[in-house]
Amino acid sequence: MPVPGNTINTLMRAFEIITEDAQTKRMVIKTLTKMSDDASIFPQVYKQIVGEPLGNRITNYINSRGDQDAIKAAKWLVQAIPTLGDAKEVKEFIGKFSNPDFDPINTKALIPSGGMQQPAEVLSVVTDGFAKKLFEKIFQEFSGKTDAGPGEAAFAILSPNITYASPGDISVNGVKVEVKASRKPKGDAGRVWDMPVNQRPAVEILKSINLTSFTVLDGEQPFPEQELAEQFITAVCDGWFGKVYPDIVKSFGKPGFKDIWQTHVFDAYKEHGGWSGVLAVGLTTFQYVETGEQFAKFMKKSKQGSLINAAEKQSRGLAPQISIK
Repeated sequence: MPVPGNTINTLMRAFEIITEDAQTKRMVIKTLTKMSDDASIFPQVYKQIVGEPLGNRITNYINSRGDQDAIKAAKWLVQAIPTLGDAKEVKEFIGKFSNPDFDPINTKALIPSGGMQQPAEVLSVVTDGFAKKLFEKIFQEFSGKTDAGPGEAAFAILSPNITYASPGDISVNGVKVEVKASRKPKGDAGRVWDMPVNQRPAVEILKSINLTSFTVLDGEQPFPEQELAEQFITAVCDGWFGKVYPDIVKSFGKPGFKDIWQTHVFDAYKEHGGWSGVLAVGLTTFQYVETGEQFAKFMKKSKQGSLINAAEKQSRGLAPQISIK
């Protein structure tokens, strides 16, 4: 795994920390200095420096994700570790990783049974002092895309009990979890839906009253044409879920509709994905929810979603969007 930018300096710094024999240190540093940054020896040298467990976890993380965002996050972590403390601190941290069962992440607090009613600080689940410094550096300095946030990468690399199942999914203590990450100060994260929605019947009803869209929040107010209200919400339900839920129909046009709608959206998405809950990870906080009711009541949204939007070609664009900062 090639390491970008300042590779020689990073490797020399790491080797200086780990190697105690002065003569060996001088010989290796002299050799490294003569090499270019993309020399093929660097991945092997660094893996030996940081130790097999940590090196293997980084490799496994990249192989599981298989995308450039993940590679960028993992490379950044590789470079950051040797710079986070003095020789004693770094050696102690890497020494802990000689034990493949060492886990600096409190995974039970990360995905607590029963979910969470509000976000918590990411650092609150990091139990090792050096690992906390790593997370702090990540949030201060790492720049990457939304899909593979460095917090996710650090969780998966540092904890032997967190692995990537597939893009967007992780396994925590054997429990499959859907991850929605944000790398933006505003907190915009993923949408809670990835299945087709048949909008056509409901769009035709809206056209008859000169409308092209209808939001979830609109659903808390009386429908513009009351005689078409039940027909419209029935068509919406069938288009989204392939069935009609009586509680959605009964609550349509009244306060409280939003929570009932979002509960069903989350629960259908969960059943389709086969995971146990959604873990939202932001720049400094996280939140885990397991049920549609928790999602509707306790998880913040940057967008509440739309029931129908004729201009929206992707069904995901209709869904509620999580906010986590």
